[in-house]
Amino acid sequence: MRLFLNAACGTPGVAGIVLATVCDQMRHAKDILDRETTTPSFLLNVPSIWQTPAALGLYLAELRRLGRFLETLGGAPPSTARLVEIMDRHDRLRANRAAPSPSGGTRGIPVALLGGPLTRDDQAIYTLVAEYGGRVMLDGTEQGDRTNPARFDRRRLKDDPLGELVSAYFGSIPDVFRRPNSELFKWLEREVAARDIRGVILARQVWCDKWHAEVHRFQAWLKVPLLDVDLDGQPCGARTRTRIQAFMESLR
Repeated sequence: MRLFLNAACGTPGVAGIVLATVCDQMRHAKDILDRETTTPSFLLNVPSIWQTPAALGLYLAELRRLGRFLETLGGAPPSTARLVEIMDRHDRLRANRAAPSPSGGTRGIPVALLGGPLTRDDQAIYTLVAEYGGRVMLDGTEQGDRTNPARFDRRRLKDDPLGELVSAYFGSIPDVFRRPNSELFKWLEREVAARDIRGVILARQVWCDKWHAEVHRFQAWLKVPLLDVDLDGQPCGARTRTRIQAFMESLR
């Protein structure tokens, strides 16, 4: 969390910082920002419960509140037509990228990488997997395939673009913080089978209790081996390298 704050506050030109309550650490981060910096910050309250109209309504209200915060930084609210245009463009771009795009080459043992956000130093995991004969065929991290929203309903997009935005993102992206989080396990089981994944690497930050709490459940749920790798914000050292090497050799 402090690494994130240091990077955000130390980056030239940052006008504001947006945090989300999907992690307790981010709640503490907001307190630190308010106390120690003058950079404007915003805490987006994301409900853990997601299957009720009240939760959807709260998320919609939070998006509107975020919009007002961005306006204070110099932003301008888009017209309905402009919002539809932007959403439609991004929807088509995501559709064109729907095919699996392996990281670390096009040959090797297909594995899945699962977990939360990765720092710049953590990106070395992709290189290590390739170095030891694998390829990340399924990226289930914050930056990967798992966080792609559902396709927009074309009719609803024109009638209620903001409502459709809420439905596609809040209503469909599986994550470990959700209650219940069963959709994450269903997504993982489906994608592992569809992409012929041979093993799963769970890359989790040591301070993230939510991913840590689900390790044994992932092991019981999956039909392929799981490697639990704990990250601490430092470059991938000898321990991580050795564990990934041994895991990849076990999949041969």
